[in-house]
Amino acid sequence: MMEAASSLKHVAVLQDLSEIELPRLAKDCRWRDFQRGTEILSAEAGSTDVHFIATGRVRVTFYSPGGREVAFRELGPGASFGELSAIDGETRSASVVALDDCTIASISRERFWRLLRDSPEVSANVLRSLAALVRDLTTRIVGETTLTVSQRVRAEIVRLARGTGHKGKSALIQKSPTHAALASQIGATREAVSRELSRMASDGFVERRGRDLVVHDVAGLQSSIDGMRDN
Repeated sequence: MMEAASSLKHVAVLQDLSEIELPRLAKDCRWRDFQRGTEILSAEAGSTDVHFIATGRVRVTFYSPGGREVAFRELGPGASFGELSAIDGETRSASVVALDDCTIASISRERFWRLLRDSPEVSANVLRSLAALVRDLTTRIVGETTLTVSQRVRAEIVRLARGTGHKGKSALIQKSPTHAALASQIGATREAVSRELSRMASDGFVERRGRDLVVHDVAGLQSSIDGMRDN
C-alpha cells in the first residue's frame, strides 16, 4: 500500500495530500493495468469514476459518426481524467486509449466528492486543472479557425515543447506524437503534417531522433508562425 501511495503522490491534483491521507486514498482505489492500444474509457459510457495515471501515457480522443478521429490531448504519469463526468454525472464526452502499457488507479464518484469536501487543496488543484483544460481547448478552437495548417503544425510543436518544462533555447519532446496523431489533434491531414515537419527540419527548427523530436529553437519557431501562409 505504501508503494501505491507513493504513485499517487506524483499525481498533480493530489500533490497537497498529507502522508496520512495518501495511503487511505490508495486503499480506496481500484488498480488496473492496461496494455498498449486498449480502450480505457468509451465516449458516451455511463461510468463516473475518476482515474489517476500511475505509469504510461493515454490519449483522450473522440470518433465522429464517419469514423474520423479527433484527438484532444495526451496525458502521462501524474495526470488525471474523468473529472467532468464525476462532477456533473453525465456520460463520458470522449474516449481514452492507452498509448503505452499503463497502470491506472480509479476512485468512485462518491469517493471523489468526499475527497473534494475533505481537502480544499485538492479542490483548488482540480479547479486549476479544469481551468487549464478550458484555456487549452479555447486556444485550439481559435487556432483551427484563424491559423493555416502550417501555422497550426508549428503552434502544436511549440505547445508540446513548452510542455516539457524546457529551460534555454531548445526542448526535447520525448515519444512525440506520430504524424497521424498530430493531424488528428490540429484538424489536418497526415500528409500536410508530414510536409510541414519536413519544412521545419529543413529550416533547422526540429530534428527527429528515433521516437523523440528535438526543437532547436522554441522561441524562433514561435516567431516563425506570424505571417505564414499555407502552401
